[in-house]
Amino acid sequence: MSDGELLLKKRLVELSDRSAARGVYESTEFLSLADRSVLHALERSGAVSPAALFGGTERAERVIAVFGNEADCGYAYEPELRVISIAPLSEKFGEELSHRDVLGAVMSLGVRRELTGDIYTRGKHAFLVALDTVAPYIAANLVSVKHTDVRCELLEKMPEGIGAQIREECFISASERLDCILSAVYNVSRSAAKELFDKERVFVNGSLRAGASAAVGAGDVVSVRGKGKFVFLGPRGETRKGRLKFAVGIYE
Repeated sequence: MSDGELLLKKRLVELSDRSAARGVYESTEFLSLADRSVLHALERSGAVSPAALFGGTERAERVIAVFGNEADCGYAYEPELRVISIAPLSEKFGEELSHRDVLGAVMSLGVRRELTGDIYTRGKHAFLVALDTVAPYIAANLVSVKHTDVRCELLEKMPEGIGAQIREECFISASERLDCILSAVYNVSRSAAKELFDKERVFVNGSLRAGASAAVGAGDVVSVRGKGKFVFLGPRGETRKGRLKFAVGIYE
């Protein structure tokens, strides 16, 4: 277990205990998929109370975890998140913005990654979720992305239609075993699919998945580091040879 994971576990337990003792909400900074796996393991063991997750959009990958509930705290929690709209000063001369371009520009301001959430790019425009403690600083100081001069605007929530987009595709596999599903979706051999588990690259619903033989269910979100993410939409019948037809929604 790495030092970083040990520190995260300690921090999550501290936040959960403090929330329970004081009757107040306690929240983390943004958690990665690996961080979320640590959180879910602690929840299953009972070491921390169940946490609510917020990321600014329905299918957010990077989220904050919030300990506490309305019954104990006496009021409903409002996520302390802001959305930063990033647009070119000149639409005509603006470049297409990539996730890497935006992230690099934000990091160059000295902002830690843990303070920012998901980034969504739409052509020459981008939208970044951030903690409201750092969002004004980013909006005031982010003046260029790559070679494009930009202007930023703080929004209370993500505009309608902005978020993770999925493209439905159908595949065929021997079964609903996760290694079979990955083999079909990513067009790799079963042995190559199993290596992804050995290298701890496979996450299901934010939790690290160690076993390749477990089945996935409709609605499960599968993330594979270095390859992408998809939601399993369920079986779509069988082929004449009895192989499984299934559909997934691939995140774009």
